[in-house]
Amino acid sequence: MNFIKYDKEDIKKRIVVDNPWWQTSEIAEFFQPFKYRAYFDSFHSLVTTKRPKRAVVLMGPRRVGKTVMLNQSIQKLIDSGIQSRKIIYISLDKPIYSRLDPDYLMSLSLEAASLENPEGCYFFFDEIQYLKEWENYLKTMVDSYHETKFIVSGSAAAALRRKSQESGAGRFTDFVLPPLTFAEFIDMTGKEGMLKHADRVSEAFDIVAFNQEFIKYIHYGGYPEVVMNPEMQDDLKRYVTQDIIDKVLLKDLPNLYGVRDTQDMNSFFNVVAYNSSNETSMANMERDLQISRHLLDNYIEYLQAAFLIKKLSRVDVNARRLKKEQQFKLFLTNVSFRSAMFTPIESTSDMFGGLVETAIFDQYLHRSYDIRYARWKDGRKTREIDFVSVDRATQKPNWALEIKWSNSGDTSNLRSFMEANKLQAGWITTIDQQDLSKDIKKVPAAIMCYMIGKTPEIISEAHDGI
Repeated sequence: MNFIKYDKEDIKKRIVVDNPWWQTSEIAEFFQPFKYRAYFDSFHSLVTTKRPKRAVVLMGPRRVGKTVMLNQSIQKLIDSGIQSRKIIYISLDKPIYSRLDPDYLMSLSLEAASLENPEGCYFFFDEIQYLKEWENYLKTMVDSYHETKFIVSGSAAAALRRKSQESGAGRFTDFVLPPLTFAEFIDMTGKEGMLKHADRVSEAFDIVAFNQEFIKYIHYGGYPEVVMNPEMQDDLKRYVTQDIIDKVLLKDLPNLYGVRDTQDMNSFFNVVAYNSSNETSMANMERDLQISRHLLDNYIEYLQAAFLIKKLSRVDVNARRLKKEQQFKLFLTNVSFRSAMFTPIESTSDMFGGLVETAIFDQYLHRSYDIRYARWKDGRKTREIDFVSVDRATQKPNWALEIKWSNSGDTSNLRSFMEANKLQAGWITTIDQQDLSKDIKKVPAAIMCYMIGKTPEIISEAHDGI
C-alpha cells in the first residue's frame, strides 16, 4: 500500500461542510442557542476594524467559548451585509488539514467558495496551535494580503501568547477570553431578575436565594457549556479533569515546554487547586512537595501561561513590594476546578471562605487593576488584607477589600490598613449583610462578586472603589 496526500477535492468538501453559511447564511444550529459573552462586542469590533492592519489572536483556556464566539462573529458579519462566501472558517484540529500550510488552505478555500481572490475576505483559523510555526505564517499573510482580515484562536494559550508577542509585534492584536464571570453566569441562567440595581451597589431581593446561585457558580459556573447542560454538571469531574485539565497538563504544556515529568507538574497543580488562595513560599513548597525550586518556578510560569493559575504578590502595610519575595498566594483562575477535582465543599465549612476569595479574585483577572495582598507585622500581631489595588504611577494603595464568608468578620486589620494609608473607606464582604453608611462598607460576598464582573466602571480608583 502506498501512502498518498489527502485528495484536493476531499479537502475542499471538508471546507464546504465547515462553512454551512455559504448555502444557508446561518451558522450551524449547534451554536445558535448560545448567548453572547460579555466580551463579544469588544472582540467583534476588532474583527471588523480595518486599520491599523492587524490579525486578531483570540486566546484563552479550553472550553470557555472561543469557537462559539468565532461563529457568533461570523453570523454578525453576515447579518451586517458581508457576502457569506467571503467568510471562511477552518478548524485546524481536523485531521484532513494536518501539515497543510495556510497558503494552500487559503487557495483551496477560495476554490471551494468560488472566489477568484481573497480581497475583502474574512479568514477564521480555529485551533491555530495545531499549525507549526503559525505565527510566521500569520505574519506573512497579514503583510501579503492587505484587504483580507485574519482571525485566529487557540487553547494552547502559552504558545499563543509567547509566540504572538515574539513574532507579531505590530501585526497581531491579542484578545484574552477568560472563564465566565459571576455576572455572566447570572445572565446566562436568566437570574438577572433576582437583583435591583442602585447607583453604587446592586442588592438582591432575596439574598439567601442569590447566595445559592453564588454557590452554584463556585461549584460549576466557569464554563458556558456546563452552565447550559445539567448532565455535565452531574459529571463535572470527568468534563473538567479529562477534557480540560488533562489535555493542558498532559498534552499542551509538555509539547510546548518539553516537560518530561508530567506527574510532578500534575501533583503540583493538584496541591495548588486544593489550597487555592492560601499563602505559601518557595521554601515551603520545595520542602513539602519534594520538587526543586527551579522546577517549581517553571511550573508556576507554565500554569500561569495556560490560564490555570495566577500568582498574587505580597506588599507591606504601605503597599510596598518586598525587595525579596518570599511569600505569595496562588489562585485557581477558575474556582470551579476545586469542586471538580475534589469533593465540593459545603458552604457552612470553614474552608468555603477560600473558595469565596478565589471566586472574587477571578473577577479581577481581566481587569486593569494592579491587585496584590497585604501582610505585615503590627507589634506581636500579624495583619493581612486580602486584596489591595495599587496605583501604578504612585505605588500608593487606592482601595482595600477584605473577603469574609461571615457576618461577624473582624475589621481591625482593615481599619489598621486604612489608617496607615489615609483611606477614607474600606470594603468587607459578609454572607448576607449590606451596609454602605459607614467608612467600612459591608457587602454580601455574592453581590461583591457580581458587581466586580458586571459593572467595573463603578469602581473609583481615586476614592473608595472595590
